[in-house]
Amino acid sequence: MPLFFGKAGDLGGITRPFTMDARSREELDRQLGRLGLFPIEVQEISRGVFSVAFWSNLFEGRVPTRSLIGFTRSLAVLLDSGIPILEALGTVTLRENDPDAREVYAAVGRQLEGGQDLHEALSRHTDVFPAHYVHSVQVGERSASLPAVLERLATDLETQEDLTGRFLQAMIYPAMLALATIALFVLSVVFVLPRFLELYSQMGVSPPQFTSTLMAAVDFVWQNSLLLILLVSLMVYRVYLLASTVDGRALLESFVLGVPMLGQQIRAYRLGSVARNLALMKESGMPLPEALEVLSRGEPSPAMARALELARRYLEFGNSPSTAFEGARLMDADAIRMVRAGEETDKLGMAFRRIATENERLMAHLADRIAALVPPILLVVAGVVVVAMVSATLIPMMEMIKNL
Repeated sequence: MPLFFGKAGDLGGITRPFTMDARSREELDRQLGRLGLFPIEVQEISRGVFSVAFWSNLFEGRVPTRSLIGFTRSLAVLLDSGIPILEALGTVTLRENDPDAREVYAAVGRQLEGGQDLHEALSRHTDVFPAHYVHSVQVGERSASLPAVLERLATDLETQEDLTGRFLQAMIYPAMLALATIALFVLSVVFVLPRFLELYSQMGVSPPQFTSTLMAAVDFVWQNSLLLILLVSLMVYRVYLLASTVDGRALLESFVLGVPMLGQQIRAYRLGSVARNLALMKESGMPLPEALEVLSRGEPSPAMARALELARRYLEFGNSPSTAFEGARLMDADAIRMVRAGEETDKLGMAFRRIATENERLMAHLADRIAALVPPILLVVAGVVVVAMVSATLIPMMEMIKNL
């Protein structure tokens, strides 16, 4: 199907850029007309094998989370203003700047035109819209509260995005220190030490055992670099194969969760995410067993997916949510107490949100601790590298001066 882009105008004289799929120019005009627009400039993009569009689609990127947040919030505002869903979706699509996101939103619009409900159209793009997102939209459509559901979805997505961004920002400085330490070591053993060793050899000075051992190791790595690259590649491929199985992912997950602070960070993120999604679906009117089933299907962690499924079974046997979560070991003791309080006051959705908030605070605290602890450790490592390199070069020089 051809891809068209260009500019379109409305009766108010406002010009907007657009990118749309259409079988022909006539169909494009009809699509724009349904959105209350008329074409001003139109250009067709080839989708042949030798075209840029073909290869950009072949290696198509993921829709940014910020784009999904903007899409969700804008759609909520427009629907709350009384604008029909097709017109609202078309407006949001035309405003989108990211080409990958714009193409997905345009595809959703075409599926709506074909008679599908919004949640059905979204479910065709699971790489963009998670399972809990689609099911929350479905509940919003059934209960005639779609704008409110979309607004809550946008707020939750924004909270998770801000937490992820804060953690990554805290890791920038440690990552730069680690790269600088590695670069210092590589430059020293590849360029600096060999020149000093050559100089000392010409002067008849024997290097210390540490320097000789270090350079022997570097020479071994250099001479067997192809074999080492092959071995590392095989190890990476083996880990990839291991991660492609449920048992393998569970094994890797248990290893990562055992890392101090990082494991706590991952647990807090998962529990906070599950609690926030449960709150969203509970407030949208979805039964709790159904919400747990939705989350278990979309959960990448095997351990968390099993816990969600086990909690659902506890509920089906007539247990209370707090008993189900405790029996499935889905939540810690503090979270269980909050759920029990929510049961007693009939405010379970609020209890889930409180659990999410507490775990997000824990994540922020752990991120600050990691950001505070890692740089000094890396500085010590860098200092050790510098001392080792200086010793490897200066000890022979001092021996040479001593023998003069």
